[in-house]
Amino acid sequence: MEDIEEEQKISKKIKAENSHSVDSDDNDLDHDSLRRFKRAVRSLAKPSYLLGLGPNSKSVQCEYRERLTTILRDLLRQQNWREASGVLSVLMQGTMGDRSPELNRLKYIALIRIQSRLTTDGLSSAKIGKIYDTWIGKIGKEHKELVVGQERLSVCIEQILHFLKHGNDDDAYQAAVSLMQDRELGKLPRSHLFVGLTFYALWSRNYLNHLQSEDADPSILGMSESRSDHPIGYSGGYESVCSLDPEASAGNVSESSVMNEKRISHALISVQEMETDTKVDTESKLDNPVHLTQTATLYASSDENESLQNDAAHTFNPSLVSLLDTMESWLLPVKLPKDPAHYVKMLNDSHYKEAVKYMRLALDSSHPVSLAALRPLVQLLLMGGQIDEAKKEVDKVCDEVRDLKAFRIRAVLLETFHPDSDMLAKCYEDVLNIDGRCTRTLMKLINLHHRGVYDTECLIEMIALHLEVSYPKPEIWRQFATCFFELCQTDEDRMSVCADGTEGEETKCYSVRYSRTPKVFTDRTSGKAWKLRRKWWLTRHFSLKTLDSEIESGELELMACKGACASHMYGQDFGYVAKVYGLLDKGSHSDLFMFLQNHRLNSIRVFDPD
Repeated sequence: MEDIEEEQKISKKIKAENSHSVDSDDNDLDHDSLRRFKRAVRSLAKPSYLLGLGPNSKSVQCEYRERLTTILRDLLRQQNWREASGVLSVLMQGTMGDRSPELNRLKYIALIRIQSRLTTDGLSSAKIGKIYDTWIGKIGKEHKELVVGQERLSVCIEQILHFLKHGNDDDAYQAAVSLMQDRELGKLPRSHLFVGLTFYALWSRNYLNHLQSEDADPSILGMSESRSDHPIGYSGGYESVCSLDPEASAGNVSESSVMNEKRISHALISVQEMETDTKVDTESKLDNPVHLTQTATLYASSDENESLQNDAAHTFNPSLVSLLDTMESWLLPVKLPKDPAHYVKMLNDSHYKEAVKYMRLALDSSHPVSLAALRPLVQLLLMGGQIDEAKKEVDKVCDEVRDLKAFRIRAVLLETFHPDSDMLAKCYEDVLNIDGRCTRTLMKLINLHHRGVYDTECLIEMIALHLEVSYPKPEIWRQFATCFFELCQTDEDRMSVCADGTEGEETKCYSVRYSRTPKVFTDRTSGKAWKLRRKWWLTRHFSLKTLDSEIESGELELMACKGACASHMYGQDFGYVAKVYGLLDKGSHSDLFMFLQNHRLNSIRVFDPD
């Protein structure tokens, strides 16, 4: 009996457990269905929710993010702003906690571009400034990481440039002050450079009416800022899908955009210095400024300059202002006011003092930053009459680094304030040794040679250096041939006297030996270089194929000048010379024919064409 009762209890217990198991399965099934339904609804209402789903949510999220960034880049490139807005919205909601510098750059630059295009009444500068503030906040202040610190600095700089471009001078000033007050960013050399340029731009804009020349192009008087879709200063070096496009980084602005031979706004040239290391247009027209013979009284000494800077008491010197007006426009692209009151007021402005202060700090930094700060600082010092200080800063940079821009500035300063200096030719040679293509500098050396202050052997070396890297115009070849002719007419250096007979004899005979080859072609050092040129130039400059091309183009003057040079180098029977001579003999260009004939008759055969 007891066994039966026990079996019934066990049976009821099993049934109860089975019943509970069935109910539990039904509840789990209902719960799973409800969860899937809610997930589907949420995914439709908030697509970014899908970025966190999946068994490996991190890998899925990365995959979706890469896809979205690629789609966003394509839409931006196609200027499909509305579709890009939707994709950006999903991307920003799904990556709210992501502090990746490259991803944040993509998102916020895209946001600025899209908002600017889709807003009917135009997106105000202040609103874009707030977007930059949000962007900076997302980056944070984790300066221990170099990439994060550099990115935050880059965004701060872009915000300042945005304010300058849209004329928000007060906001630009406050942003620059905030940047320098930042404990970590304020110590960076780039911060000194960009803050100095900001004060320079603000100062230039305040006195634009006094600095601007009458022939300045009004279309370029605006601030030169990289657009929001082409930010500058970002040096993260990322090569990922987070880049907006291949042209996202700012390109270099050639110095031809400064408009050589024109005087333009200092605001333009100073902000261009923020991103570019420009290069002078070497093919521009040769300009010979008027020099004054007495320059000692035009500017104060170094000690006096320092006193002027400390006391902020600048005086107007009309002779100095007139001399600065003759300076090459790529270095000083404006004309100073002729009114003493305006001049003194400009140089006692607080923005001017701050610009000089921070540019000096930047110049004392590492070479990339110091080189970018050199030209703006020289401009400021020149306008302030501190000529000696400007020369000192340039000389210091030239002694530390072999940079083309620094040597160009040194040459311009020397030719402006000390045109009769013996060091002027050396400055031009330094420029050509760095950039042999600079036709303008070579023409200045030729002018010195015509004045009788530059040696023929030195000039022929500089022209040869120019021929190694360029295909010059006829006037360069004509001067090259003239140098050969002058060297061939100098006999004293190639004449030697030797004693004949044995030692102890009462009578000795002497013989005079004469070498027709100039010393510059036989010297141990320079002779090796000319031997290499002998073979190379047969193909580069004097091949028959090159001659046929010149004949087809009708460049008779070029052929005559090159033929004169070839006759001195390879002899008057050299193939290039003979063919050009025959061509000119049959034509009506008697002046070119006589020029070539004169050089053929007085030429020497320096090299063997074989």
